[in-house]
Amino acid sequence: MASDDTSDFDVMSTPEILEQVFPRPLVFKIAARSLEARPPDDEAGLVLVAAFEAGRAPAWLTAYYIGCVRARSGYETLRRILNDAPGLLAESYAGTAMVRVRGVEARDDLLEAMVRAPHQRGRDGAVYGLAALRDAALASPILRALTDGHVRLGAAAYALAELDGASDELILALRSASERTRAAAVQAVFHRSAMLGGLRHRALALAAREVMDAGTVGLSPRTLSMLRERIDRLVGGR
Repeated sequence: MASDDTSDFDVMSTPEILEQVFPRPLVFKIAARSLEARPPDDEAGLVLVAAFEAGRAPAWLTAYYIGCVRARSGYETLRRILNDAPGLLAESYAGTAMVRVRGVEARDDLLEAMVRAPHQRGRDGAVYGLAALRDAALASPILRALTDGHVRLGAAAYALAELDGASDELILALRSASERTRAAAVQAVFHRSAMLGGLRHRALALAAREVMDAGTVGLSPRTLSMLRERIDRLVGGR
């Protein structure tokens, strides 16, 4: 099978695909493309949960595939993985998969996990799940969780960049008295500048440049240089 070829998986049933993937996790992304094109499948979710409970499927693969098949039957297992935080990105996959399975219905569970999950990775995983909702109203609770030390700066910055229409919230964060909040906001602006379409909000770009000029952002010189170039292209150099 070619590295980007899904044709073999396309003719298999979902249980057959899963049985192929458990012992060969390196093909998980190829198989995922075939599964994602199919309707939500609760039966597949039960297969995944059973394989996970039996130790045949690692937590990261279980979380990723429950999201692919959008199985509500696997939602509680996703919550368990998020809270147990077993590593290998399992908790990040779990947070995002919870949104794929339940959409906005997962919001409250993720908000709770962001501040109450017992492990740092689990709390960060919840932030990645919230990012998938792309709701600007989530900027405030994410920033509060960052300020309170519940989530790491990098996770918060990524999520803030993903939230649609959150430019005003980011400008406020850039003007915060908290250096940590300002740093997260600048990183979010950098992430946004690298997205398709780039940085388009002039006031946000100018606010980010002002913070960078103050020298309190904690980004690498290379990252700062790239962001300055992108800002200058939008608002003009000085």
